[in-house]
Amino acid sequence: MKHVLLTLALMLASCSGSPTGPTGSQEQFSWTVGGQSFAATSNGRGALRNSSAVSFTGVDCGRSAGVSLYISPAPMSVGTYTVADGRAYANWTPDGSSGAVAGVHAWDSIGGTGSITISSISDNWVSGTFNFDLVPFSNNPDRTRRTLQGSFDMGFREKIC
Repeated sequence: MKHVLLTLALMLASCSGSPTGPTGSQEQFSWTVGGQSFAATSNGRGALRNSSAVSFTGVDCGRSAGVSLYISPAPMSVGTYTVADGRAYANWTPDGSSGAVAGVHAWDSIGGTGSITISSISDNWVSGTFNFDLVPFSNNPDRTRRTLQGSFDMGFREKIC
């Protein structure tokens, strides 16, 4: 439940610029669910790191779809972190702009499978990919599992807003 509340708070409050990465690349966070492609807008994405976790949040503000990813404990090096080893978690909703709808019409990785691969990480920037088989929330009337996959290349924030 704390993942859901953090997800909703981050989706509703994401507001940041579009920094440039160490290689000159622009920040990006994109994903595909059920054959539909989404891309987080510059004010709808963020990466946070503290001593206990790394979280990534993206909202396609034009369509309100949102995704959140977590790795705990926080990785300090490249590697793959999985649901099976208890370190990775993902959550997706087609409507991240409405807390009421997002709490019901959502899918997560609890009971599913998947991983987050960190390909590059520094004090200020992180890049990687993710792939999950998501399970609908227990109160979601749509009982279809969803495949979530995508990539991110983002700067870490001290905070979102």
